[in-house]
Amino acid sequence: MTKSTFSILSFVCTLLAIIITSCSNESNPINDENDSDLNYTFSGQDLTVDQDFNQIRYVDLDTLYRYGRLKPFGFKSETIEGTIVVEFKIFGHCCLKPIGTAVIREKHILLEYGLDYIDEYAVCESACDYLFIYKFPEQVNSGKSFKFKKSESCVD
Repeated sequence: MTKSTFSILSFVCTLLAIIITSCSNESNPINDENDSDLNYTFSGQDLTVDQDFNQIRYVDLDTLYRYGRLKPFGFKSETIEGTIVVEFKIFGHCCLKPIGTAVIREKHILLEYGLDYIDEYAVCESACDYLFIYKFPEQVNSGKSFKFKKSESCVD
């Protein structure tokens, strides 16, 4: 391997490491002086593959074409035993995991959503649909609406 090939390879590996680590869901990418802490839980799942990435069903292509990739659809909000449960779906590449954060603002609750690598080498080209579920204490809502924001730092 020549010295210039090694330099290019080193640069590409460093760049990939920066991109992959920048998509961590441990930090809250939404910073605003009007934000306040919000007690919530988030869960998400791929509805088209099992935990071993075996296809268990296929996405409805008409629905995929209607909504496009990474755009929320199928929004549902209900109160169950003092907890507000908010659900929606998005389409994206398979073999990724849903990530989400929430921030309460003066007039609304901002739900940030995205997809992240499960394994940096496991991105599949087929389309999958993902379910996003946020749960809030009932007293948090008090007439606030929900708004969506696609995470700018994550994959797909």
